[in-house]
Amino acid sequence: ALRRATREAAAALRGRGAEVEEWTPPGVPEAMRIYFGLLLADGMASTRRALRHSARDKNISAALFIGAFPRGLVSAIWPRLLPLAGQRRVGEMMRSMGEMSADGYWKLTRERTRYCSRFREALDAGNFDAIICPPDALPALTHGSGWHLADALSYAALYNLTGMPAGVVAATRVRRGEESDRPESRDLVERRARSVEAGSEGLPVGVQVVARHWREDIVLAVMAALETHFRAQTDYPRL
Repeated sequence: ALRRATREAAAALRGRGAEVEEWTPPGVPEAMRIYFGLLLADGMASTRRALRHSARDKNISAALFIGAFPRGLVSAIWPRLLPLAGQRRVGEMMRSMGEMSADGYWKLTRERTRYCSRFREALDAGNFDAIICPPDALPALTHGSGWHLADALSYAALYNLTGMPAGVVAATRVRRGEESDRPESRDLVERRARSVEAGSEGLPVGVQVVARHWREDIVLAVMAALETHFRAQTDYPRL
């Protein structure tokens, strides 16, 4: 449904006179490593303080426990062991867990700066004014599934990392028969994603619109055009 909504959005904009091309952002796995590395650089100390007097979900408790270990220790063990058990995606996620030194943090901020420059150069090469893409890799998550599905955030997190303006417009609903085409896998992340997709018929999905820095006007204009299109469709997710 997310792919269908994005393709339909592209066709709608093309019908309004826009030039639309398929495009893949550069180095998304690298961007996610930087994003989660910065997000978790303090070993989740700030999260721990905020939750000091609060009841905690078991997934949050697990993240806080792992996050308290030094990053060098976490990244030296789990990313090597987990792929041997068929858990490649979990192993990759563990590379960003654990507390980081101040020196490591500043190195990562420089990596972010270089990545953002690379991203802008890719946009310049294609002469793109805006991007349309899914807002997430999955429809609404089931309760308790988010701990293993951080990668699903990549469509939104990428533009948090680059600092680009973005917005999401409601588009359609998951139709019967398109809940999932994900193959069976031993990988826990893939299994959890497949579980989320199962029974997702009827859930609303949207389309994300992204523009260059300081061009919120383009985001809003494209969103308005897409909302006009999708509101006229029979499966528009009305409240």
